[in-house]
Amino acid sequence: MANKPIVQVNVSLQTATVSRKGFGTPLFISTHRNFQERVRTYSSLQAVGDDFSAADPAHIAATAAFSNTPSVSEFKVGRREADAVITPTDVADGSVHTLTVTVNDGDTVVVSITAGAGDDEAAVATAMKAAIDGNAAVAAHVTTSVVGATTAGTLVVSPTLATDTFAITDITNGGMTYSASGEVAGDVLTAILAVDEDFYFVTAEDHTNAFVLALAAAAEARTMLYFVSTQEQASITTAYSVAAVDLVALLVQGNFERTVAFWSQVADTTYPECAFVGVNAPFAPDQRAVVWDGRNIPVVIGQNVAGNALTSTQTKNLFDRNCNYMASTAVGIRQLGGKSCSGEWIDNIHTRDTVVARVTEGQEVLVLNQDGSKLEGGAAGVALSEAKLRESLTPFVASKAAESFSTDSSAATIDQNTRTLQNMQFEMILQGAIIRVVVNGNLTNATV
Repeated sequence: MANKPIVQVNVSLQTATVSRKGFGTPLFISTHRNFQERVRTYSSLQAVGDDFSAADPAHIAATAAFSNTPSVSEFKVGRREADAVITPTDVADGSVHTLTVTVNDGDTVVVSITAGAGDDEAAVATAMKAAIDGNAAVAAHVTTSVVGATTAGTLVVSPTLATDTFAITDITNGGMTYSASGEVAGDVLTAILAVDEDFYFVTAEDHTNAFVLALAAAAEARTMLYFVSTQEQASITTAYSVAAVDLVALLVQGNFERTVAFWSQVADTTYPECAFVGVNAPFAPDQRAVVWDGRNIPVVIGQNVAGNALTSTQTKNLFDRNCNYMASTAVGIRQLGGKSCSGEWIDNIHTRDTVVARVTEGQEVLVLNQDGSKLEGGAAGVALSEAKLRESLTPFVASKAAESFSTDSSAATIDQNTRTLQNMQFEMILQGAIIRVVVNGNLTNATV
């Protein structure tokens, strides 16, 4: 018999864990055909540039999100469905026009058309259509058509079935735009969440009233914050009332707690809401609590602010709408406001959602790390659960998100039929913050 040690020590790691929700991760919803998947995750602006040109809304949004130091660690681009419209450019005798179409099963066709003497845009578009249609594997998933004649001719590519996806890349001597998307905000968000739930901040290319109001309603039913910007003049030129019909006023009237509005002179071209998120998102409430007011805005977004300063009346109109905005201050370009459209402080919402996630994660880890053994269905198990609860809440005090908390298991019960611990309770007092200071003083003459 082989010799065995008198004492044998085996050490196992109790490290079963669950996913920690990405409370620092923003998503940008964009209408495009640059890739097939619903969501793609990027860790740098350079990576975004591999898929989108500098003029593309997704690249502009990512530039804003990554422009702060520290920046967000990840930036996600979600895809909204729409038909692709290819417009040949610089058509001349001998000009070469290329594109690559890839469909959902991986089949690809590389299209290369050399224009002949007398060819116009419609002729090139027609030749592209023929090349795509001639590849049976690709043509099974996309439908093509040529719209317009002569120099106005374009190639339109659509999915054949609702389940079909495609990407168009490597375009030369041509541009790609998109038809008006028929995919409503709620549907695109649902489709994105079906494949990726690991984000918290939502932004979008579409700033139209219909899309924004629909996305605000969709976000309200989920654990996320939706940020949108507007440059609508009525938001700054008219006093707020329940009869106001500008976008921000409608969001206020809808009492959307999970939607944050941001006014900017250049909202539709720079997507400043992404900079707003990028400045604050790197700081999780259980690591470092921040207020969403008075933060520096990167120059890439704030460069036009100083020369277009808002008047006191205009800023009051925005404050009355719970609308955030940029202003030039003695210490640089700052974001001012800090509230969602309902009037709730953004940091309070962010903290609440993070508390729920961390408590949930902690209790799940406790159960998972039993590794098949029982989590005792009695006082000992209740004590372990309460200890894990306190462990989950303690970082919020250290980060200054919370002033204090208390836990209470005195009313805890265990449903033996479902083996569910119920009525574990806690109370947390949020720290609050100071973002404005008023000083009163008196000056008097010296006495003789």
